[in-house]
Amino acid sequence: MIRTPISLALLATLAACGDGQPFFNEEEAAIEVGSPDEFLSDNTDSIALDDALADRGDIIRQEPTDGNGGIASALVFNVDEDTFFVDGLAFDGLNTYQRFGAIESIGDNKVFQADFVVEDSLTGAPVGQSIPYFALYNASTVTLEDGTPRSALAIVRTGGYTDYGFGSYSYQRAGNHVLPTEGQATFTGTYAGLRVFDKISEIELSQADVSLDIDFDDFDGTPGLKGVLTNRHYYAANGAEITVFTDELRTDDHDDAAIQAPDLNFVVRAGGTTISTSGEIAGEVSNRIIDPRSGDHVDYEVGNYFGILAGDMTDVADGGEVVGILVFEVEDSRFGNVIAQETGGFIATR
Repeated sequence: MIRTPISLALLATLAACGDGQPFFNEEEAAIEVGSPDEFLSDNTDSIALDDALADRGDIIRQEPTDGNGGIASALVFNVDEDTFFVDGLAFDGLNTYQRFGAIESIGDNKVFQADFVVEDSLTGAPVGQSIPYFALYNASTVTLEDGTPRSALAIVRTGGYTDYGFGSYSYQRAGNHVLPTEGQATFTGTYAGLRVFDKISEIELSQADVSLDIDFDDFDGTPGLKGVLTNRHYYAANGAEITVFTDELRTDDHDDAAIQAPDLNFVVRAGGTTISTSGEIAGEVSNRIIDPRSGDHVDYEVGNYFGILAGDMTDVADGGEVVGILVFEVEDSRFGNVIAQETGGFIATR
């Protein structure tokens, strides 16, 4: 049986290796990484790795524990059974999530859903769960000699609470990276996300095209980095597509149930560190709309992105890739005074 661990907290093991050794060991020192503008240290935790993995260049990042996020203690994809194992979240079924029948995948991102009902272990009576719980998983098509995907990500969220609910995200790189010293590069992929709300018990799935560009020549002192989410789509928890419009201004001509989803930009920064020495990136995402009350341009969706560069970006046979996570919030224009939080991820290649 082959299992691919990803956030891997205390319980996940590399079963495929046959030695039952933990994927990482919290007793070992954490890998030292750069922290562009403190985004990484403020919004992600670095998982401690054993010496061999740290020396190889591995990095594992996960959502910090804050009462709601960063709760899961293990996230493991079972290749043989095409299931996703989540440990550490209450009332999400029996921990093994099945592929979501209505939307099995968003691009290369696999979509899983937890059980709705579990039987009482003594009486067999049905026990309702805090549903729906969804999980997203994506892994690089490039693997290392031990079978570990070069990059991977996982996200778990629920719409079962009248706030953001509980969940976790994690992303990782196995192996190291090589960056060019000149030229530019563009990476593209499919983004998938989960959207929850602070005052209503709902969850939605999202999809977009992502592009990420790096200028290794300039700015002087640090590479330039820009990116954008385009062609955005949203789906209800039952898989039904939700109407989306990209106009800056919501008018009476727009369906009240439609989501306003203009392109979401990675903010370009000229100062500080854009790519750390270990190949990590981080920064802000945002866009603007026209406030229908004032007519002014105002900030709309605002948040952060985090990512890791992987592979040899100087080798035409490789090209490298980027694994990334976005977390952003928005006052949902369909409702009054309701904040939506979206957590999504991507693996982008050249």
